[in-house]
Amino acid sequence: MTSGWCVLYRSTNYLYDGMGIGANLIEEVDNSGNVLARYTQSTGIDQPLAELRSGATSYFQPDGLGSITSLSTSAGALANRIPMTPTAS
Repeated sequence: MTSGWCVLYRSTNYLYDGMGIGANLIEEVDNSGNVLARYTQSTGIDQPLAELRSGATSYFQPDGLGSITSLSTSAGALANRIPMTPTAS
């Protein structure tokens, strides 16, 4: 008798609207090509405005320096906080 195990690998592909500096994230897709999320960007570099995931839209909330710190729902409720960590200089 033989025994074995199987591991199911899942990956997410991040699709951008260009290459290099100035490219913005526009979609996340799985290995089968299913869209997991879509993003709306502002006219600046790497400044997301909204995310559509599983039929729900969330809005990115920046702090005074422009760093994204949280996501809010379409009703304005806090959906998720993004922890900020200090960087070493």
